[in-house]
Amino acid sequence: MKQFLVIFLVFLTSSPLFGDSHKGEILYKWKTADGEVWMGFGDKDTHPNYNGQVENGEPNGLGVIYYPNGNMYIGEWKNGKRNGRGTYTFQEGSKYQGEWKDGKYNGQGTYTLIDGNRFEGEWKEGKPWNLTIADKNGNIIRKWDNGIEQNEKP
Repeated sequence: MKQFLVIFLVFLTSSPLFGDSHKGEILYKWKTADGEVWMGFGDKDTHPNYNGQVENGEPNGLGVIYYPNGNMYIGEWKNGKRNGRGTYTFQEGSKYQGEWKDGKYNGQGTYTLIDGNRFEGEWKEGKPWNLTIADKNGNIIRKWDNGIEQNEKP
C-alpha cells in the first residue's frame, strides 16, 4: 500500500494538473517555398527563435520571439501567429503595444516612435483605422477615421 501511495503521489505531482503543462519550448521559424514553418532546430543568427508555450508544434499561449535583426515580440500567440495582447519592439527603439490578430496590429494599440510621436487608437489588419498621431507634447498631427486619413489638421 505504501508503494502504491508513493507511486500515486509521484504521478499526481507530475501530471498537468499540478505541473507546468505549458513548459517553455524553443522553436525556430523557417521560410520555405510553401510559406513559413516552425521547427525545433535552427540558428538564432539566421532564424527568428521563439521561446514559450507550444501546441501542435506552433506557438500557442504566451511567448517571446527574437528576430536576427534585433526586433522582439513578447505576448500572446495562437496557431503560430501573434494574437491577443503583446508588445513588438523594433531594434532602433520604436514599439507597438496593443492587440494583434493573425500576426497584424488589430484592435486598440499604441505605436510609439523613437522621436516620441505616437500613433494611438484602433488598427485594422495592420493599418491605421480610427486613430490619431500626436507629437511628444500631445499635439495632434494627423488623424484617421474608418481607415481614411483626414486631410485637414485636427
